[in-house]
Amino acid sequence: MESTSCLLCGSAESNVIFRNSRDKYFQKFEHLKGKDSVLVMCARCGFAYHNPKLSQEETERIYKVLYRPEVPGARFLEEKRKAMLSHLQFIEAHLDLSPAGKRVLDVGCSEGTFLSLFRERTRWEVYGVEPSETFGRYARETLKLPVAQGFFSDDVFQGLKFDVVTCLAVLEHLHDPIEVLMAIRERMTEDGHLFVLLPNVLKPRGNLRFTLLDSTHLFIFTPDTARRLLAKAGFRVIGMDASRPAHLRAIARRCPFDELRAEAEADGRMDDYREVRRILRRHQIRWYLTAEWKEQVQRTVLAMFGDSTGERIVGLLKRCYAALR
Repeated sequence: MESTSCLLCGSAESNVIFRNSRDKYFQKFEHLKGKDSVLVMCARCGFAYHNPKLSQEETERIYKVLYRPEVPGARFLEEKRKAMLSHLQFIEAHLDLSPAGKRVLDVGCSEGTFLSLFRERTRWEVYGVEPSETFGRYARETLKLPVAQGFFSDDVFQGLKFDVVTCLAVLEHLHDPIEVLMAIRERMTEDGHLFVLLPNVLKPRGNLRFTLLDSTHLFIFTPDTARRLLAKAGFRVIGMDASRPAHLRAIARRCPFDELRAEAEADGRMDDYREVRRILRRHQIRWYLTAEWKEQVQRTVLAMFGDSTGERIVGLLKRCYAALR
């Protein structure tokens, strides 16, 4: 673990917005068991990040060894295909993918479902990079995709320039996403575009302790902080969808840095950390009541009070559940 400051503005001033005493990845390291992962929000610009955060060594061990150790199953692949098709359709709504012979690079391509769909729907050359040995092997051997094993670096597919680069649920896991995006930018054509999928702290979904806010998500975004991070790396957002649960998605155009100076240096709107804390706490309570405890509580009430009284209490509980939705 290592202490850090705000990646966007450099400020060390922050407020705690979520504390996780049951982080699933902390349980995989003896020296982290029993410790809390802590999500904070910058007091100056509103950027959310974990502090302290996992070290480079810890994150590399997670993604190379501990993350997704088994071959993807049929149900996973079916759900993944639906999600990836939606993202590809979002890209198609903003870019003309009809010309043949162009290239797309998917950084963190997982088992290759997105690239496989891209290959089916276009006449583009597709390439991927994936740190998970199991998923990378599946993409190469089962889907016959050109996927480099490891993390993105300058020597990946040397000599090639890419018209589109995609990072789906990737940037939040990187120690310095701006640095990586700038390196990616150098491997793009002059009129290249970037597609990103990022966790959105304003649209929580599921059990936050094990999904959106786990410790491997070193950074959590809002639409405003996503735009500013991309501007700092040399990209201007031309389309964004922040309406979906858990994640926002955006497509951005490669731009000269001097055109983006004002966007990159602006502090932007300070998201009220108390409001974000309220959103997260309300969601977590709602999730437990509706998804985990609801049926168990109702069975317990009926067993304790009998059919007549129990049903009245359960009716009251259902109204309470509805009020929290």
